[in-house]
Amino acid sequence: MTNFALYIDDSGHPDNQSNVVAAGFVASEDQWSEFETEWTSALIRFGIAGAFHMTEFMHENRTALKRDWILGSLCRIINKYLGGRFFHAVDMDAYKRINDEWTLEESVGAPIALAARSLTTEINGWRRIHMLPGDNFKIFIEQGSKHYGDIEQVFKRDRQPPLIRVPKSNPRCQPADMLGWEGFRYLRTGITSKNMKRLLPKNVDTFGGIFLAKDLIELCKHTAVPKRADLKPIDSISFHSERKRKRQRTVF
Repeated sequence: MTNFALYIDDSGHPDNQSNVVAAGFVASEDQWSEFETEWTSALIRFGIAGAFHMTEFMHENRTALKRDWILGSLCRIINKYLGGRFFHAVDMDAYKRINDEWTLEESVGAPIALAARSLTTEINGWRRIHMLPGDNFKIFIEQGSKHYGDIEQVFKRDRQPPLIRVPKSNPRCQPADMLGWEGFRYLRTGITSKNMKRLLPKNVDTFGGIFLAKDLIELCKHTAVPKRADLKPIDSISFHSERKRKRQRTVF
């Protein structure tokens, strides 16, 4: 029996940014334990105090050469211990347009929950290939997600393992933070950075996707999402897993 764990993080903000992103890495508990030991030692050696976060790291005062050397070293540790890596995103301009016409948020979920749901669908494919009967699987998420409650309800509705929240200082969330940051930058600029290429070694089977307008329309049609024009003022929407909790629109 092997214990596997997925640690995920999110990037972007649904109110004022172009995309929201859910990224994560999966490995066995033994691999995570060895990773954590080497990762923590490396941060100390590089003079990085406390937790590693890409946004803070990229704004700290280092030469470009020193920054690249540190990131390369950290990526080698990630690739040494962590196998499966996952990245899913939602285009916010497309989401808002489709959400104006269809009850996308109330029926399916907020943007980050949609990205996380797509991520877990890919994870299920990974599990079928890499896990044996009797193996255990848990999902951990970094605290602080704007729509954590919605992610939790979507996972419950789709019968995914319950989410376990961990603090931002948890070293096992930090590779997901790096991958999410790099993926978000790629979606914003269209440029695959040197560090992004390091995080996607050639032996990675599949790697994520992004919800564009056509994908969201197809999702609405496939799941029979009502159009806003067809709803009456007294109508309300709730997930079947939480019938007493009425869904409301918060993303405009």
